[in-house]
Amino acid sequence: MWQFEYTPKFIRQYKKLSGILQSQVKLALIQLANSDNPLKLGTYKKHLKAFAYDLDKSNRILYNVRFQDNIIELIRVGDHKETYGAD
Repeated sequence: MWQFEYTPKFIRQYKKLSGILQSQVKLALIQLANSDNPLKLGTYKKHLKAFAYDLDKSNRILYNVRFQDNIIELIRVGDHKETYGAD
């Protein structure tokens, strides 16, 4: 099972999400934590050097994986502008 490391930005963005989206994030984190390879659940974004897990059509979680430490680093969460920093 994977452990999570939360960036301060992720925590701030998570707190701003609606209750429904927070529930979706929790379910996604359970899926990531129980995955054999969390990289397969996301899409690699070259310009950010991170993986994006799609929560729904417009919201996603940005994360990286450190296999040697068994840690998933949660970078950002929210809509396209909040996660990618652009429209």
